[in-house]
Amino acid sequence: SCRCTGGEAPYIPTWFATPPDSKYIYLCDGYGSDRIFAFDSATGKFMNQTWGGRSPAGLHPGVHAARLAPHGKFMENHGCTYDPRPTTESHTIVVSDRRNMRFEFFHYNPTNPTKFEWYKTADMSEELGPATLPCNMRMTHGSKFDPRHGGISVVADLNGPVAILDSEHHVLSVINVSVLLAHEQQFHPHDATLLSNGDIVVATWAPGRLSYWKRL
Repeated sequence: SCRCTGGEAPYIPTWFATPPDSKYIYLCDGYGSDRIFAFDSATGKFMNQTWGGRSPAGLHPGVHAARLAPHGKFMENHGCTYDPRPTTESHTIVVSDRRNMRFEFFHYNPTNPTKFEWYKTADMSEELGPATLPCNMRMTHGSKFDPRHGGISVVADLNGPVAILDSEHHVLSVINVSVLLAHEQQFHPHDATLLSNGDIVVATWAPGRLSYWKRL
């Protein structure tokens, strides 16, 4: 997030969610204001609706302060993803609150841009340790639930691993990307996605590279 001094935080968006049943898309300003913006999906018009803002504990909150961060406030709301799984409530968007080491779950209204309400949190420091920086949570290769995946999700952690979680957000397995691909300088997983056959593609940052991981 921007270390801003004096005045408004800049607009430096990082991700957006595109629920297929909604008239609106939701954009995370993850390196700027830590807010979420609603736009009309057909025209791109800003709906004059924002939520969130910066949590009080700062860029390096530590586990204790991160767990006390107010729900719906963020420090690097880096990713936001539509969640189609039947194991979560309908009309759900998951926001990665990266520096607070958690995912926040929100209800949206597909026909009304004024609703974006928090209803639960998944604390990744409990699952991946106190240094975790979860970039995003992805559940499927498309916008529909794929029962072949059994409700799992995949999470890229900027500090090195990629985790596969069950539907209750507990770790099933971990790919230690930064260790296994250290010889290629792939130290910082920035995104990961499930393919239709269960394989995983991981994108690493600095340098930007892709790796393909086959399901066995």
